Amino acid sequence: MYNLFLDDERLPHGVTWVNLPSGPWTVVRSYKEFCDYITKHGLPHFVTFDHDLSVEDQNKHPITEVFKEKTGMDCAKWLVEYCMNNNLRFPEYEVHSMNVIGKVNIKSYIESFKSTIK
Repeated sequence: MYNLFLDDERLPHGVTWVNLPSGPWTVVRSYKEFCDYITKHGLPHFVTFDHDLSVEDQNKHPITEVFKEKTGMDCAKWLVEYCMNNNLRFPEYEVHSMNVIGKVNIKSYIESFKSTIK
């Protein structure tokens, strides 16, 4: 099993404001990398989320032509669905994002899902 670190800029050793397990870490920088890595390698033992991801991971909406940024929240939602579809327990996690509202939203979403599992 592996630990997965989602952040478009930082590295795990640079995150000192939350307690993360010791490595090794696999670092992914975008929604696509996050989904692709888990799909190929299976569920991580531990995952930590950043909320705001880089501009490179934006998708243009086909009708409005407005960019919709994929965030750590999108990754959390994808991972919840992945766990549901594969009958897997959600991994241990942390949200290391400095975006306070984004952090609360990700944690609330995950905890809501986990509370439905017996």
